[in-house]
Amino acid sequence: MLTRTKIGIIGVFALLIIFVGFLSFNKNDKNLSSVSTETKTVKIGYLPISANLHLFAALKEGYFEHEGVSVEAIKFQNPNVAMDAVLSGQIDGMGVAGYGLIFPPYSKDTTQLKTFLSLEENEDNYNMRLLVLKDSDIKEVKDLEGKKIGTYVGLPLLINAKLLMKELGLENKVEYIQVKTALQNDAFVSGQFDALLSIEPYPTIALNNDIARILVDKPRIKYLSNPYPAAAAVFSTKFLQESPELAKKVIRAYESAIELMRKDSVRARLSLVDFTPLKPAIAQETLLYHWRKVDEVEKDVIQKNADMFFEAGLLKNKINVDNLIGDWNDVNGK
Repeated sequence: MLTRTKIGIIGVFALLIIFVGFLSFNKNDKNLSSVSTETKTVKIGYLPISANLHLFAALKEGYFEHEGVSVEAIKFQNPNVAMDAVLSGQIDGMGVAGYGLIFPPYSKDTTQLKTFLSLEENEDNYNMRLLVLKDSDIKEVKDLEGKKIGTYVGLPLLINAKLLMKELGLENKVEYIQVKTALQNDAFVSGQFDALLSIEPYPTIALNNDIARILVDKPRIKYLSNPYPAAAAVFSTKFLQESPELAKKVIRAYESAIELMRKDSVRARLSLVDFTPLKPAIAQETLLYHWRKVDEVEKDVIQKNADMFFEAGLLKNKINVDNLIGDWNDVNGK
């Protein structure tokens, strides 16, 4: 028979075994927890242009931190290089990319990327201007024949320039010169080209420095389409599939920034000073797009833009944008 003493000893050993087991389980559980909640930094490429205001404001205002996501903004001077980085998996997305940069890779492979949000031009919100030097002898659009048109490097502005010149009856009658984003105005003044087709903030900088005058204001609205869908935020589908929750948090932060832009554009514009070559006073003068949130994107408008690119011979294949344009289901695991 077991004595009370022996029973007591056995009980103590049993409790020790249970306690050691609990400690071991708790330790393993903590290790598992640290792995599952490990923070991945989302890498977002950007160019120093006003179109990235939703990214800049989200960074400056702490909207990413509020969503619990770490974002590293990586500066590029060439949008083509940034898009290549997305497609190769070096970065997870771009704060914004022009549709002229988005459509070509999508036309070749519809599984590589998705867009969210949309930036468009309309009568009141536009971003592009065609400038000539202040003392230029170019007075009318027809005077551009035989001249050089400058843009910043990359497909988006080049495609827009070709579309515009075709509509103006100047197809094959002008030469295109592309320079680095930050060098546009310097190249303009030095005479590398006769007219500058660009987007904010560079036209506003040129006008404020009194080196240029406007030849055509809001050219895409006047000659291409109204509204004109210009760009969108981009993520690689690989990132969306592997980290949908992180993508959702980034998009929510973007939309918080859009809300700020709608309610207090003065405050939102201040972030341009940190990421573009703008001084505070000029930042308040720079033109802004009309931003559409995820649920506000109009697919038919973007489809018309894609069709226009194809009909102008700027896309080899006609595309359907349905699989390109992302929605909340793409980041909700559905």
